[in-house]
Amino acid sequence: MRACALALTAALALAACTRTDHAAAIRDGEAIFFGKGRCAECHVLGGRGSAVRGPALDGFGARADARGRERAAAKGGAPLTAGEYVVESLVDPGAFAADGVPPIMPDVSRAPIGLDRRELDAVARFLLARGGDPAARLDWPAAVDDPARRAPAPASFAEGGDVARGRAIFHDLEGAARCVGCHGLEPGGSEIGPDLRAIAAIQPPEAIRVAVLEPNREIVAGYHQTIVTTKDELILIGIVKNETDDAFDLVVRKTAVATETTRLAKADVAERAPGQLSIMPNNYSELLTPEELRDLFAFLLTLRGDGERGATRGS
Repeated sequence: MRACALALTAALALAACTRTDHAAAIRDGEAIFFGKGRCAECHVLGGRGSAVRGPALDGFGARADARGRERAAAKGGAPLTAGEYVVESLVDPGAFAADGVPPIMPDVSRAPIGLDRRELDAVARFLLARGGDPAARLDWPAAVDDPARRAPAPASFAEGGDVARGRAIFHDLEGAARCVGCHGLEPGGSEIGPDLRAIAAIQPPEAIRVAVLEPNREIVAGYHQTIVTTKDELILIGIVKNETDDAFDLVVRKTAVATETTRLAKADVAERAPGQLSIMPNNYSELLTPEELRDLFAFLLTLRGDGERGATRGS
């Protein structure tokens, strides 16, 4: 009997220790989610962050099992457990993207974010705690322990570029690129394209290069063009914003640097279809010289968020 009591006491102590460890990991995970992990640059959780590039993550833990089953149905194979699903979501996010969300999320164990095993574990448990089991089994691939994953990725296409000239190209509303006409570097900037304040902190250099030169490959959620035909046969092409059950705003590009927002009642819309192309020009390799492109990339690779924002202006 005494042996059984000791065994029970030891088991309870172990369980309490495990709960304490998970509580600490969850606290660390929250700090990483809103800090080093840069998760809030693309996702909203608890009213904090942005849900432009990625889906909202409230209730992630409660949905993880269902998402694991959906992933199995879409890709074949056995359903993923909640733990397997969150591991895949963080280090192999291209395996299965949410409906309507392009596969643009990076592997957060790689540079530029570069979370290590402990940090990955903390973020995973923080997410699973949103309505699920933070004690779920997490099996991280051995590759996440490779320090080379966290080394800065090379960017030969920007090597030797002049950041000041690249900044000028970005901000020049009379030049060929006119980037700032669509991409703000401040909250509440242009509505035509996503803001780029922290793009180099969340995406590796090659992804930035592809986004500039091949904008139609992956269009950020919320920035697809929509073709709207009204009941009086007016055809409008723009970006849908602020949609409710009864109406939506359509932001239409009027010139290279000006937009016009029209509020449309859904009752007045005859047809609405998604456009297949990005509003961003796909010929920057023709609009800019190789030297100008190099300088522009050199500037874009300095955009790492609030701490660096001041360094991205004028010089």
